[in-house]
Parts: sequence; structure tokens; C-alpha cells
Amino acid sequence: VVIVPIWKKVDEKPGVLDAASSVAETLKNAGLKVKLDDTDQRTPGWKFNFWEMKGVPLRIEIGPRDVSSGSVVISRRDIPGKQGKVFGISMEPSILEAYVKDRLDEIQSSLLQRAISFRDRCSSDRSNSSCLLHGCILVSIALGSFNFLESFTEFFELNRIHMLLCTLDFFALSNASWTLCSNIVDVSSYEELKEAISLGKWARGPWSASDADELRIKEETGATIRCFPFEQPQGTKACLMTGKPAEEVAIFAKSY
Repeated sequence: VVIVPIWKKVDEKPGVLDAASSVAETLKNAGLKVKLDDTDQRTPGWKFNFWEMKGVPLRIEIGPRDVSSGSVVISRRDIPGKQGKVFGISMEPSILEAYVKDRLDEIQSSLLQRAISFRDRCSSDRSNSSCLLHGCILVSIALGSFNFLESFTEFFELNRIHMLLCTLDFFALSNASWTLCSNIVDVSSYEELKEAISLGKWARGPWSASDADELRIKEETGATIRCFPFEQPQGTKACLMTGKPAEEVAIFAKSY
């Protein structure tokens, strides 16, 4: 959560900063990660844009009127514009803490489900094949750019997910017929992995090779192991890199 205090007159500054500090302390005591951006060198608008680009999911704005009313304005990163802004949220610690935690949980759950859904969806409408292929590549690139557990826990990649959602919303409006297909490509050899990565896809294949082999893949394709899925196929397969027995499959993708 980032808190942006706003004032125009010099005599408004102390009261606004005191209120902002109090809100920050309340949320920190509740176990939340909070940044109070009280610098004088940048305008509030610049700060809004900066923290949105950072991907911070919630922004709290506090101005003189908010101080007088004992409330704050809260903006959601995943819902741009006025639609994502809520006015008049009480500064009362119990109310504010509950509201912020609920919104963070809501954002995390919503974005995770939508990202997983979009990961597995692309269009097969041949009349829009070139544009839609481009859309699918953007999807795989955006989704291949982060580690799910780290990103959704730390909330630092929501800007990329938002870009992904906007892209897909655009294509959804084209009346194309949507069918399920996967942007994860199963590979059994290094050549297949290289081809999949060159198309902006994820590559999933058996892996038991060394760190040196993974480094070679990174140097030659830009891809690294993003994760070992919890759900692993049964039985032993041949490592895509060495041909030796492999009991696990790994997912490779580029990181941007």
C-alpha cells in the first residue's frame, strides 16, 4: 500500500502529514507493507503514476478535506480511473484495516483467477488470425515474465497483468469466437524448447540436467526455469537436454 499526502498551502502540510503518518502506522501494525510518499520534490500526479507503474495494488490519498472528515480516498491499481476510486473510507483503525485487507485479498484473488484463465485462452477465429496470433503472443510474454508465487505474494507484477488484461479485453470486443488452447507447449528436446521460446510461449518438459545446462539455455534463448509445477506427470521420462531419466517436468520462459 502506498500513501500519498496532498496539500496546496503550507499551513495544510502538518495536518495532512500527521494524518498520513497515523494511517501508515495503523496499517503497518496490521502487518501490511506500507510506503508513505511524503517527498516534496514531486507532484501528487507524478507519484500516482510512479506507484502505478511499480504495480502497487492500493493507493491511499489524504488531503485537507479528508483530514477534516476523518476519511481517506482509496484507489485500486487493477481498476483504472474513477471506477477504481472510493471516497470516504473512515480513518478509524478497525474500519480502515479491515477495508484495506479485504481489498488486497480481493485484488489478489481476482487477478490470479483472471490471469490463469487468460493464460489458457486464445482464439481460433481464422478471419482474425494475424491479430489474434499477436494477442496470444502478448499473453504468453506477459505471463512468462513473472513467478506466480512471488508476484502475487509481493504484488510487484500487477502492472504487467493489467497490460495483459487490457490486451485481451480489446480482442474480446472483436466478436471473435474463443476456444481454449494452451500457451504452454510440451517439449521433449532442446530444439523444441528453443522453437517454443522463440514464439513467446512457455516450454514444459522433463528436466534432470545440471545448473550449467540451465545456464546454457538462458544464454542461448533468454529463458530460465520459472517453476516445477505442483502437479507432476507420473512415471519417468527422458530429460529434454541430456536424454537421461527425469522424474520432474519444468516450465521454461523468458523473464522481462
